[in-house]
Amino acid sequence: MIIEKLERQLEFIIEVDKLKNIYRQNYIVDKSRRENDVGDTFLYDDVGNCDKRSREERAAERIFGILSKEQKDEMITVWEEFEARETPESQFAASLDGLH
Repeated sequence: MIIEKLERQLEFIIEVDKLKNIYRQNYIVDKSRRENDVGDTFLYDDVGNCDKRSREERAAERIFGILSKEQKDEMITVWEEFEARETPESQFAASLDGLH
């Protein structure tokens, strides 16, 4: 059981590491390269923003689904808290996310 949980965690880390290869439309502060992140929907892309939430939900289910059910549920809860921006912590995290 512990070995299986560890294997799932390692698989999750490897999957998340792939995000380094996805580049966003905006540049980092020194403008030396584009920011890398999960697939980007440009802020002013009206069409792309129509289904953004459903795409993000599918991605969250896929990526967090690599983990054990307990860890998946915890990660989904934290992600949903961030998206809702209702708690002081999620508002702070969102402000840092938007700072760039």
